[in-house]
Amino acid sequence: MNDLNSVLIEGTLTEDPILVDSDEGGTKCTFSLVTERTTQDGNTRASYFTVETGDRLAHNCSEYLRSNRGVRVVGYLAEDNGKFTIHAEHVEFRPFRKPNQAAEVSVAAS
Repeated sequence: MNDLNSVLIEGTLTEDPILVDSDEGGTKCTFSLVTERTTQDGNTRASYFTVETGDRLAHNCSEYLRSNRGVRVVGYLAEDNGKFTIHAEHVEFRPFRKPNQAAEVSVAAS
């Protein structure tokens, strides 16, 4: 039986994505995103995540995603040498955000 390893995360890109040829012969795109959460006492906590995509999705992410763009990622968590990465299976491109601006309507891309 397989254990459940599924991630759904929404945040904002911290920088432009990077498209490279992978060791397996395909293409991969890597980008970082930040999520912000306000605690009950009014403090804001930021968490940073690294996301990888492959093949056609990698090309779409490289072409359409830019720093400060909102994104929703569905994928799974993987660990390599103590570093955790989200491997995206689906990415929704969200509108560009100004600081402290809530997300709006989404456009799916996969």
